[in-house]
Formats: sequence, structure tokens, C-alpha cells
Amino acid sequence: MKVALLDANPATSDPVAQLVTGAGFACHRYEERAGLMRDLRDHVFDMILVAGDLPDGSGAEVVRMIRCTFAFQTPVIVVSSRASHQEIMEAFAAGADDYCSALRPAELLARMVSHCRRHDSTRTTRQRLIHLGDYVLNIDRYTASLRGKDIRLTPKEFGLAWLLFSSPSQVLPRNHIETMVWGHVLPAMSRALAALIARLRRVLELRPVNGVTIASIHALGYRLDVQEAPRAGWHPPEPAARIAGTGMRLPALLPEEYVFPADLRASR
Repeated sequence: MKVALLDANPATSDPVAQLVTGAGFACHRYEERAGLMRDLRDHVFDMILVAGDLPDGSGAEVVRMIRCTFAFQTPVIVVSSRASHQEIMEAFAAGADDYCSALRPAELLARMVSHCRRHDSTRTTRQRLIHLGDYVLNIDRYTASLRGKDIRLTPKEFGLAWLLFSSPSQVLPRNHIETMVWGHVLPAMSRALAALIARLRRVLELRPVNGVTIASIHALGYRLDVQEAPRAGWHPPEPAARIAGTGMRLPALLPEEYVFPADLRASR
């Protein structure tokens, strides 16, 4: 497991780093959030540990930046030697998966292993099939299917599809994708990845009507988005009606909004 540790205080970061490496995990240490955010553009971590107090902001701010920009699914734990109830609530509101004291190393390690196990149970990279919406990817046949119709892919097309479908809703950095598909980072001016993305969109018919699309995230990478199917029986509201003689529009109301509450009807 590859762990990123953001903590500018050696008094707390040293013991945590020793705990992580002692457990057999690779630990990448950062003293400033700018360094972590920069590396998240090129690398994918299995877990991120963030100190509660940082010279350039709070842990909650960093968690919010990570969740909004890069890793939607990667477990993030805020680690602090002291924390108020308000700070803990802010961390969870920002998207942290857990909050733990650096003064309890055994508990921190247990929480890390627990989140790693839970995260691994939702990953599909070790499975032979991936089911996502109406799509099924079969690693044994190197094929994909859409609503039961088989689509044959080239090895690189399938490798890219498997990588994206394994991490829906997560931004995957370009360097990470290139390393996983080609085995190395492509030259800076190469258009090979963009061309492969375009070909995959076309071959797999990745469009909103089929519920799955690939979004290009400027200066970062790509993200596979899955649209939720509309609720059964739901219909868009009728267009707003105009008030006669004016240019004003009345808001469209759903049928249930026309029903008066019982206590209001009784008073009429």
C-alpha cells in the first residue's frame, strides 16, 4: 500500500511515518500541502494521512481540496495530537473518512488497515468481470459488452477501459494512466492518450444516453462518470406558464405541490 503523509511537524510526523513503514507500507512524506497536491497530479495513493494543523491551512481544508479535485474514493484520515469537537466535525464535513489521534499509534494502524480492507473490498481490479451500469468488462476475453452486445477491444483499449471502469468518479492523472497502459510516461507533446480516449469513447459508445461518460479534467487527467438512471415514473415538470398580459412566468409545480396540507384545508 502506498501512503501519503502530510505533516510539517517532525514531532508527530516521524512516529507516524515509522508506524506506516514498520507495517510494510510505502510512506511518502510532505511538509506542505502544495507538494502533496502537486504529486496527486501524477500519482495515485492508496491512503492519505493529513495532519489536523498545518502551517498553510487546516487539515479540513486539505481534505476538501483533495475531495473536490483529485481522489474521490481514496481513504483520507486526519491525524492530530489534539483536536476540538469542532475541528473533528469540520474534518468529516470536508470529506474525511476518519479522525484519529497521533498519540495512539496502535489505534491509528488498526484504523488504516480497516479502511484499506474496506476500500479493497469495493475495488474490482482483482476480479475477472466489472459490471458498471449497462456495461460489462471481461478480462479473460478482453471484451466489453453493452446491454449484452459484445464489443471487441484492442489490448490498449481494454487496458484503458479496465483502468477507468475500476475507478469510477475518480480523477486519474495522465502520468498514472500512461504508466499503467503503456508501461512508461509518454513524451510531453504526445497525443497518444488523447487519441486512445477518443477511440474508446467511440467504440464503447460512452455517451450520456448510455449512462457512462469520460470527462477530461484540465491539466490533471480523466474521470469516468456514471449517470444515475431517472426514477421510475418520474417526468420532467411542465414548462412554466406565462401570466396573461405580462412577461412573467409562474413556477412549474409538481402534482403533489398542488395538495393543501390537512390543517390548511381545514381552516379554509
